[in-house]
Amino acid sequence: MKKVILLTLFLIHLMSILAQDKPKSIIELGGGVGPNYGVIGGKMLLGYKGNGILFGIGAFEDYNYTNIGVQISLIHLFASFSRLEAIGSNEYQGDNGTASVFMFGGRIPLGKNNRIILDPSMGVAKYDYTQNTDPVFGLGISYKLLVKKD
Repeated sequence: MKKVILLTLFLIHLMSILAQDKPKSIIELGGGVGPNYGVIGGKMLLGYKGNGILFGIGAFEDYNYTNIGVQISLIHLFASFSRLEAIGSNEYQGDNGTASVFMFGGRIPLGKNNRIILDPSMGVAKYDYTQNTDPVFGLGISYKLLVKKD
């Protein structure tokens, strides 16, 4: 786990060096469905040009979900690695417990100023309790805040 986090942080740093221009956004807020959005809920990305720390919070059925991870973006593609945790109304959560999630997808800019982003995604989730691995999908829309001028 430590190796994956260190490698991800190294890649984020490398991507920021390769970009070599000023950041255009510090915060992205969005809503949608999928692991990055806490199943059904919201997402916040802290970083530059789609790279950074990912936070998600949402709900589905009797469970509240939290998600934290990192996202790396290159042009209009992204990959994210995160931990999804369910906080439910009973002790036994089965497949709804904690999971490691790897997602990849697109970042499709909408509108003239590219502040609105549509992000369809797909990936895999490995659940800690059962060790099952399942495909997961996501779709959301985000809005860039704190846009800086070049």
